[in-house]
Amino acid sequence: MHHALLIDEILREIFEDCEKGALSAAARTCQAWKDPALDQLWRVLPSISPVLALLPQLKYEGKQYTLTQHPNSTDFARLTAYAHRVRRISIYSSPVLPPALHAVFDSLFPGISGLRLTGGAGDVDLTRFAGRTLRTLELDTSRSPALHGALARLPTLCPALAALRVRGPVSEESDTSLRLQSDLRALSLKLGASLRPAAVTALVRLPRLETLELHAERLNADALPLPAPGLLPALRWLRLRAHAATLVAFLALVPRDTLTDLLLDIEDTSLPASTAKHVCAAIAHAGQRSLHSVTLEWHHDGEGELNAHALRPLAALESLKHLVLDTRCVPDLADEEVRRLVKGWPGLEWLELGSAPVAEREERVKWGCKGTVGVLGVLARACPRLNVLMVPVDAGKEVEGLEEMEGGVRALERLTLLSPTVFNSAVMAERLQALFPLLKGVDGMPEHEELWVGVRDAMHLSCA
Repeated sequence: MHHALLIDEILREIFEDCEKGALSAAARTCQAWKDPALDQLWRVLPSISPVLALLPQLKYEGKQYTLTQHPNSTDFARLTAYAHRVRRISIYSSPVLPPALHAVFDSLFPGISGLRLTGGAGDVDLTRFAGRTLRTLELDTSRSPALHGALARLPTLCPALAALRVRGPVSEESDTSLRLQSDLRALSLKLGASLRPAAVTALVRLPRLETLELHAERLNADALPLPAPGLLPALRWLRLRAHAATLVAFLALVPRDTLTDLLLDIEDTSLPASTAKHVCAAIAHAGQRSLHSVTLEWHHDGEGELNAHALRPLAALESLKHLVLDTRCVPDLADEEVRRLVKGWPGLEWLELGSAPVAEREERVKWGCKGTVGVLGVLARACPRLNVLMVPVDAGKEVEGLEEMEGGVRALERLTLLSPTVFNSAVMAERLQALFPLLKGVDGMPEHEELWVGVRDAMHLSCA
């Protein structure tokens, strides 16, 4: 055996990429491999069951555990040796343990850095897992009323917490406790009606918060704190679900040109162009120079409109690489309007202008489109780094000046054309091959799948 395979640090690097079966075999290979392999094997547990199984005297009967006989010192030593290797664990139900084991389990996991409590885990004693080593905590309180007040205890139990995810209701006492978690870097709150203004006021004052996911669909814009210096100074990634007015008000709290990634999920039942423009203007104001990725979602059944006037503020984004408009209303842009929108995005790599209309809904089948296949030439010239593209076009319309569309090698590899009309597969394949010789996949509307199969066959592409 090479001497390098006896060095602990090298072994741990290798074992990080091994499957459980390989780790189990490695642990039995030699003494030098035993501890590094077992540490990796027990590092992350999907439940507490593997730990409980270390005591053969412990039997599960009638929704609780009982002891057939008291474990001896060797049994406890084995239990402790393996449990101390655990760094992340998920608890889906609260095990009812015999009183004789309570003291043992209170100090069984001293090195836990990640904890997930969900399902029926509401009766779990947090002090058994939460401590100064805990960095990541995920709580699902939706079916565990006993966990509703857990947030209020976190500053005392785990003051060094860096990442927190909470789904479900929380108590009012939890709101202001967020402000005490000054080391938080990542926060996800999906609290439903229990998201109160006090919690938002607390989280916007977290000095190190870099990543925030917030579901605030029940929060009014006037309930948010007023813009002030020093709020959210470290925020870089934001995912926010709320009504348009609340989205705009929240973006006003973020320091200008600090966000790099933004996803907004609009909860308004309708989306008129004026509302969409208001949201787009807030996006441009928040991250004109810094935003690399922007996603705008709207999935309601009401009337919606995304036209050039509504999207025009996005043209001011100077560093954009990724833009997704995942909306039920397909953006209706003429070729020239697309050119004006994208002319300032030479670094754009990913562009999705709308999602495919829902074919089973009659009103969505009968939709029109001002754009033509000529927009592909516009995008090829304006965005030479474009790798993935989804764009609405009327593929049946004639396009003048096709020879001007042809150019050199382009980066595009994946193309989806949303067309309400039929087209000639051979002609489409010729145009796409001339524009994007590196294309690896192309498709479109499901009802035109036979036409796209013809395009792929003509271009010798194996699949969409």
